[in-house]
Amino acid sequence: RGEMAEGLRRLFREKKVPGNATWEQALKLIGDDPRYSVLENFIEKKQIFNVYKSQRQKEEREEQRMLAKQAKENLEKFLLQTKEIHSTMSYRKVDQVLSGVPEWTSVPDHDRRNLLSEAMSEIAKREKEDSKILRKRNIKAFNEILNGM
Repeated sequence: RGEMAEGLRRLFREKKVPGNATWEQALKLIGDDPRYSVLENFIEKKQIFNVYKSQRQKEEREEQRMLAKQAKENLEKFLLQTKEIHSTMSYRKVDQVLSGVPEWTSVPDHDRRNLLSEAMSEIAKREKEDSKILRKRNIKAFNEILNGM
């Protein structure tokens, strides 16, 4: 019985029966497979399907969570590396500039706002450091010009 149940679960997985499928939808996908008729008790088949369904739903939720987490990480990395935005830009302007970028569009609006806010503080720090370096270089060049006169 256990091997038959495992075979039926494997059949559901091989036929890619989604976690939100009804029994009728699952039957359409697996009904013509000979492994379906190995277990003859309808109630057992349906119980095995319900166990598979709840397990599959958990897996799908975990997959979605991992994809969302990865998308956020990708966006954060992109925001810190891109030269298209600077610290004084508004969210609306950044949204216009990055509207065609997959890293931007794959993250929900609320999360984008939070990530952009965090990235803007990092970008502002970087811009401040860059301006200090530029100022020092310009002062040095100016002093060299004055000394050469």
